[in-house]
Amino acid sequence: MPVGQLRFIVPERSRLSDRAAQQAYLTGFDPIPSLCRARFTELGDLIVERDGFDSTKLNLPWHVDGHGELLLTTGTLLQRDRPYLLPLELARGKAYQVRNQIADWQQQGIELPSDAAAKLTSATKHFTDAAVRQHEPLVAAMFAQDSLTDLLEAADLATRSFVEQSLALRHRSVERLPIAYGCALGRRPVEAGMAKVTAAACNTAIVTLGWKQVVPLEDEYHWDEFGAQLSWCTSQGMNTCAGPLLRLDDRGFPAWLEPWKDDVDAIAAFAAEYVAKIVQQFRGRVSFWNCASFSYRPHQLGLRDEDKLRILARAVETVRRCDPETPVIVSFDQPWGEYLRKVPLAYAPIHIADHLVRSGLPIAALGMEIETSYYPDGSYYRDPLELGKLVDQWSMLGMPLYVFLAAPSDGGDDPMAETRNSAVTGGPAGGWNAAAQAAWIRANVPMLFAKNSVQGIGWLQYRDDEPHELPHAGLLDLKGLVKPALRELSALRREHVL
Repeated sequence: MPVGQLRFIVPERSRLSDRAAQQAYLTGFDPIPSLCRARFTELGDLIVERDGFDSTKLNLPWHVDGHGELLLTTGTLLQRDRPYLLPLELARGKAYQVRNQIADWQQQGIELPSDAAAKLTSATKHFTDAAVRQHEPLVAAMFAQDSLTDLLEAADLATRSFVEQSLALRHRSVERLPIAYGCALGRRPVEAGMAKVTAAACNTAIVTLGWKQVVPLEDEYHWDEFGAQLSWCTSQGMNTCAGPLLRLDDRGFPAWLEPWKDDVDAIAAFAAEYVAKIVQQFRGRVSFWNCASFSYRPHQLGLRDEDKLRILARAVETVRRCDPETPVIVSFDQPWGEYLRKVPLAYAPIHIADHLVRSGLPIAALGMEIETSYYPDGSYYRDPLELGKLVDQWSMLGMPLYVFLAAPSDGGDDPMAETRNSAVTGGPAGGWNAAAQAAWIRANVPMLFAKNSVQGIGWLQYRDDEPHELPHAGLLDLKGLVKPALRELSALRREHVL
């Protein structure tokens, strides 16, 4: 196929991390990522190669003063010989996004605060100055950076106003939102001294019951510790989400499946057997089953998308046969689909979800797993406006949504983490720390409260002082002490949730 090429001048190379070329991806008129190949030249320009010559948008993490390194998207770009000035195109793309979102909110009756309008006016002036000074790339880049700063501040102000007005409207109908809200529990029982503070943050707890953990050896079931967690939840008056029972990646497949890697029917049968035993064992003690997490992370079995769908569909039907009453959800890792930047001819998560909804499987809701600022298999750091747009996109499938979240409290090594992921793929100004993790919760969770389609919110990791998946993502630190993130989740529950 013909190869198209876009060239970008990058006057301030320090605003792009060394991994930026590996993280870049393209999107078209929809936000689905597509494959590209990006590299830096000896002169510092960014070259992006792709198949075809259609108009496109470039997405990559970019550092903005006062806001950190977050994913930004250019405006629509045409194939041309003359290079683009990258910061100018990023400002153009953000201006388009922010102004369109504000216009949509205003049509819904949301009032734009005056300080946000002032920031937009300032952003427009700086953008104009940048556009007319492109013959001086460094000067134009400085104006474009000022425009980006104003646009992000306008987005923050407008987003907070949208959330406040939307929640005020929701609270006129109900004093407290009747949604599932809580966190995943660790494998160890919650200590007596932590019971009260943990229960204050949760009306629903997640008990993982993953295949790899429950059946580490074939036909050897180790579920007592998970049963103890369910009993603790009952003693605290909490609802429970069990799962994901199946993770369709290296985090979920037991090692003993390796001899059957070429036999999809056998893997599906083993998975269905496991799901049946779990559901029969704990039926009546679970509020809803998270049957499976669809993922593109690597695994040893070499399954195709179609194979994973067969396993997933059989698992859902097995849950429903063994437990006709309890609701079933299916969740999706990396709901923005960042992995598509390096996986050709793969399906986007929302396309898989749409297929499942149309298939008529007895699924009550869809889940989205957003593990922000983890590399290589997490989601990029984005502003709350982007999170709201993602929820709106998935809401079009007509299903209730459960959103599972994680963010790090530190960007360094984590001696207890059992993963190939590391923090950070970008992050807030000043980097990730315990205060930044809590601030991320405070900025993003209310956006989810403001969306009627969101019926559940769960934090994906409870503690860092035991072996775990995500570095520094727990609500308890490596010493078992409470992080500000847990207190923030508790405060938001007191304010908004039953």
